[in-house]
Amino acid sequence: MSFIQSNIPVYLPDSAYTLDSSDSGKLMLVPVLASNRVLTLPAAANNAGLHYRFMAIGTLSHSLTITPAATGLVNGLLITNNAGTLAGVAKTAANTVVMTATAVLGDWVDCYCDGTAWHVNGMTQVTAGLS
Repeated sequence: MSFIQSNIPVYLPDSAYTLDSSDSGKLMLVPVLASNRVLTLPAAANNAGLHYRFMAIGTLSHSLTITPAATGLVNGLLITNNAGTLAGVAKTAANTVVMTATAVLGDWVDCYCDGTAWHVNGMTQVTAGLS
């Protein structure tokens, strides 16, 4: 299966949303949320090559939880900034990645699928912006 990387920016709705393969390659702009939201990634099986980037366009006020369709499939490293000291949040067979209510403008998370699992990386300007 092949996917076209479109790089089109998309404003995520302020409601639950399920991504599909046509969203691959898009920059998902995460607005200031009115309540906590869940975003579901497509199943990893047979979807090698899918890629999504999520970027906060303000201080979120509520969290965005990014979750795969099956549990235990998130792996990678998220970098946080605690008063100028960088720290890592390791994800090993995790169930979610969360852009927390303290995530700020420009914080981001990338999600890549290898056909079996989801691999993540991301950065935040604040201590607990990603978990």
